[in-house]
Amino acid sequence: MSFDDGGNWESLRLNLPASSVRDVIIKNDDLVVATHGRGFWILDNITPLRQLDRNKIDNVLLKPQTALPVRGKLNRDTPLPPDEPGGENPPDGAMIDYFLAQEPDDPVTLEIKDSKGVTVRKYSSDDVPAEADQKKLRIPNYWIRPPQMLSAKAGMRRFLWDMHYAPVPDVEPEFPIAATYRNTAPNATSPWVAPGNYTVTLTVDEKSFTQSLTVEMDPRLKTSPADLQQQFDLSWQLYQLRLKLAPIGKKFDDIAEQLTKLKASAAERPEVAQKLEAFAQTLAKFGPPHPRPGAPPSLFVLQSSTQLFDEIQGADVAPTTAVKAAAADIQTKVGPAMEAWHKLLDVDLPTLNQQLKAAGFPEIK
Repeated sequence: MSFDDGGNWESLRLNLPASSVRDVIIKNDDLVVATHGRGFWILDNITPLRQLDRNKIDNVLLKPQTALPVRGKLNRDTPLPPDEPGGENPPDGAMIDYFLAQEPDDPVTLEIKDSKGVTVRKYSSDDVPAEADQKKLRIPNYWIRPPQMLSAKAGMRRFLWDMHYAPVPDVEPEFPIAATYRNTAPNATSPWVAPGNYTVTLTVDEKSFTQSLTVEMDPRLKTSPADLQQQFDLSWQLYQLRLKLAPIGKKFDDIAEQLTKLKASAAERPEVAQKLEAFAQTLAKFGPPHPRPGAPPSLFVLQSSTQLFDEIQGADVAPTTAVKAAAADIQTKVGPAMEAWHKLLDVDLPTLNQQLKAAGFPEIK
């Protein structure tokens, strides 16, 4: 590799074994090296090498390559065992490369805006990563991708933007069964961004660096722009609904958990158990029309909007007529559900807590 037209050369071998190289090709932004009898190596995204100036040691944000939102595998199987050799896929996101000459005094921030100047996502080196609750985790730890944080350390850095809007806050991460060893990201709770032009702004010690970023659709797809717009619009509606309902769902689950514990402790107090059961029946009205026997209480409008969102975001096609009808039906149920929820908090729960307190039991918070 040379940065001065061949005047000086330095190694770009990285993890390539000492082997006879029989062919080299640059395909778009990837460097592909074929060896004799040892397979081939791909160095993904060499755009930083094309822009690097070895004579200028200063903070810089490099122009990102064109980003393609490519979905992971769709066959719903578990990953290969840890002892099974396997190649490493290229990063699945928009690769944003930057160089810091020294560690800054203030946190580094990265902001992504759409063509209208609206913020799509914002990151900070001070962000606290969301981690799964080990008690609720139903998969092996070695499936999970380590948190990807915006680094403020000096040197060449790469950050991956997953090309989604900000996730729904305070949602326990869920992971797909179609996993990759040590690289399985949680299921997205926000929609993919639409293809188009975006800007990336890196701020270091109050000085900002901006570059353009183009997001293009997976070239293998044949879906029309109109169908993709339908997919995005309905996903966005359900995403906004989830943002509104998620905090309520968290409180709902907490109340249901406390109620379950109280019912167990009141087994020998029929008068208290009866009042708790009556409140449980009120909670059950928030669930699906035909609940599975023995199923825990659930907030049906949130559960349904989540399932519909996942259905629409599962493939880059226009939503089906049935999905559109189901989404419209959920919208009509939100208002009555919220009215019932406020009544439960303002009337039903305080009444139950008074009864629990009189009987010497802890209140539901």
